Amino acid sequence: MYRIFNRLRIMQNLLIPTPNFVVFVTLLMAASGCGPGPRFGADRPSLHLTAPLLRDERRPDLSEESVGASGPREGPIYRGTARFKRLVRNYNPDVDFKNADRNPNVRIMSKVWFDKVHS
Repeated sequence: MYRIFNRLRIMQNLLIPTPNFVVFVTLLMAASGCGPGPRFGADRPSLHLTAPLLRDERRPDLSEESVGASGPREGPIYRGTARFKRLVRNYNPDVDFKNADRNPNVRIMSKVWFDKVHS
């Protein structure tokens, strides 16, 4: 009987981690993020640009009128139509609009483009 209880006590001691072991594992996990390469809990590298764009620089570096940059044309949008009502205004002071005529309508854009500007 004594042997059985002794073995159970040894197995119980092996299953319960000591406080020193818990601290060691915690520090090991925290320190593994300090080295190069894949790290514990590392995020994926960002696919966004890391440097801000310069004036007159654009991504992708294509003309705005090319099909690759803007997609196929859908035709003009007239005031009072349902497509015009879906457009949104952008009042972000960080966005520089070319506005020689001081026309407030240059700030009107589609919701998709608005989301791309603010992302």
